[in-house]
Amino acid sequence: MATEQSPLLRDIRNDDFIEPQDMRDGRFGKIPLGLIAILILIIGFVLFVVFVPHNTPHPIEPWPTDLTPNIFSHLKALNEIAKHSNKNSRSITNGYNASAEYIISTLINKTNCDVKLQYFKVPIWEKEKEAELSVSFGNPDEIVAFQGGIDFWSMRDGGQAASLVSQEVVKIQNPLDNKTEWNVQGKVALIQFGNFSVWDAAYKAEQNKASAVIFYNSPGQTKLSRVRVRIAEWKEGDPLMNIPVLAASNSLGRILKISSSINITTYTKVFVTETFNVICHLNDHGHKKNTIVLGAHLDSVSAGPGMVDNASGAATLLEILLTLEKQLFEPKNRLVFAWWGAEEIGLGGSRHFVRELLKSKEKENIAMYLNFDMLGSPNYIPFILQGSDAPPDARDGSIRIQHMLEKVFDKLREPYDISDMLGGSDFLPFIQNSIPSGGIYTGSSEIKSRKSQQKFGGIANAPLDPCYHQACDILDNVSEDAIELTSKAALEVIINFGSMKDLRDYLESRDI
Repeated sequence: MATEQSPLLRDIRNDDFIEPQDMRDGRFGKIPLGLIAILILIIGFVLFVVFVPHNTPHPIEPWPTDLTPNIFSHLKALNEIAKHSNKNSRSITNGYNASAEYIISTLINKTNCDVKLQYFKVPIWEKEKEAELSVSFGNPDEIVAFQGGIDFWSMRDGGQAASLVSQEVVKIQNPLDNKTEWNVQGKVALIQFGNFSVWDAAYKAEQNKASAVIFYNSPGQTKLSRVRVRIAEWKEGDPLMNIPVLAASNSLGRILKISSSINITTYTKVFVTETFNVICHLNDHGHKKNTIVLGAHLDSVSAGPGMVDNASGAATLLEILLTLEKQLFEPKNRLVFAWWGAEEIGLGGSRHFVRELLKSKEKENIAMYLNFDMLGSPNYIPFILQGSDAPPDARDGSIRIQHMLEKVFDKLREPYDISDMLGGSDFLPFIQNSIPSGGIYTGSSEIKSRKSQQKFGGIANAPLDPCYHQACDILDNVSEDAIELTSKAALEVIINFGSMKDLRDYLESRDI
């Protein structure tokens, strides 16, 4: 299943990240003679300005002190797109394409970008409603039904819809042990969560012709698992689950072990569709061997419009680029701006981008990556990503990026805190492939402590974003104060790294 594309998206389709072409040549046709004459006059004037001595420098407007109004203008546009989508969403199958069109048209009309659309395939898992589950204990008339969403639920990426009646349950110990016997053909495999890959265990059950898989909590687990039942770095051609996969509470798991049979009905579907990243190359300026990638994911979850997560980062990155263009900023290091697709489906866009870097050997040109995900949380804490969490090959550079961000916040005389950089956003594929990374983040479901309230304001004992991944993540959920602060810090750090003469030396230095 593929999402429908507008003429604009088809017009500029180009998968090549490495050597961008001027796509405007083929779009506007031949240039009239009158326009050529005007261009000659303009060129003459430019040569006069450049080569004839003048007493005053070329005028440049003062750097703006607050990007917030323009960022909110972009946010309003993205919010309207969500309102007009199928489900008040900007997910890959709803409002993402229209969101991308807004970014693309702005880039084409207001910047000198070489705009690229980098296409890739991504699996989509949708749940129409919660599954149904009931068990019997010998007498077919004595059936006990359990509550979906409390006792159990369908796990993300957990297979196609199915209706299973009077299925035997088989408890599997040590699912990834080669000595384990899988006598599960036509039966439900019951597995307690443990120190193993959920995907590997579920897929092994499917290969052994199980009709479904139920993972249940250990005694210490109180919440149902939200783990994806999928290869973490899924790419086109990799397998997906077809049989239902459910997560259950520990008490339900113990009941299932002594049940006679089980009935399961699921309302899910899995399919593969095509989506894309939007990439902007500022190729006229900056050393290619010192490329800095700046990224923010553009998609939302299907449950809501995602104004904080992550229209806030996408809009901020767009306005920073427009500001640099207005100021005629000429970086010493090449800047690449990226709006990622399918972040909410397992970092699909950034993973694809890095895979393509590795294929083309362009990874050697990438000096660092900066991530901007959730910059406007309503009960925010300004977080800087912790460089020491990066793997050894990317650790020193990531720590240096963290220290630069700390200096920027100190210069702004604004307090900040440190957040882990272990997973959950688009920095992960970069640090996993030895590219130093960092970024800014204002919080999601974390609970603000009393100490943090005293330091940053807001509401103690409440989530940093109470609407995280929900339908209420609308424009009113975005904090103007958070956007003002994070956009200032992001602009400054991009200018600092973009202007740095010896970027590689700075990142590789261990004098920290």
